[in-house]
This record gives sequence, structure tokens and C-alpha cells, in this order.
Amino acid sequence: MSMSSRKAGRAGSPPQPAAEYCVLQYAGPGLAVVNVGVLLVDRASDTLYTRMRADLRNVAKPNEVEVLALLEDDLRSKAGRMGASALLVVLEDGLSSTLRITDRQPVEVSSFEEALANLYRQHVLSQ
Repeated sequence: MSMSSRKAGRAGSPPQPAAEYCVLQYAGPGLAVVNVGVLLVDRASDTLYTRMRADLRNVAKPNEVEVLALLEDDLRSKAGRMGASALLVVLEDGLSSTLRITDRQPVEVSSFEEALANLYRQHVLSQ
């Protein structure tokens, strides 16, 4: 395949979003599903941005609050080692019925910190 035909194939493809996000959910036994955090991925750098609820005692079973409180740092650490996109694949394939992740959604971003704050307000605080 020549260089020009590869370029032509790419030109016809839809552009990839600069970022994608998903919502982390907690569904404790006997409890309603609650959005507990947002995971935002910068596709260009494969960097993970996270924001989790601080009031986990209000939404989780007492014996699970400590584990959930450590989750944000654990996700950041794993994303730093394996990359954000690879981490999302692991989460999509391996989370339990208690901890869930929504499907990835594309999002346009000019500032990742602002986008994360807006997504958090929209999906976690507004719930």
C-alpha cells in the first residue's frame, strides 16, 4: 500500500474525540446505584483525570467506605503504570456488580480540569 492510499483511508475516517469519560458507580447490596466518580481520559497523552465523591459514608455500606476511599489513588496509580486506556479496558472487563463503570462517552475538552469539574457536577452531584 502506498503512502497516498493510507492517507486517503484516514481522511475518510471520522475524527477521534480528544477525550472520553465514563462514570464510576457503586451498587451496594440492597442499595440503589449511585454515581461515585468520573474518569476522564486524555486520548492524546493517555492520561487519566479522576474525581470521586468525598461523602462516601452517605452512599456506601460502612464496611466498604474505606475501600472506596482508597479507590481514586489506586486508579491514578494504575493508570500511571499501564496507561489510562488500558486501565479502562481492565475496569470494563473486570468490575463486580458492586462497582460498575458506564460506557465511554466522547467529550470535547479545552481544559481537562474544567471538563472534569463539569462532568462531576453533571453526573455525580446532580444525581
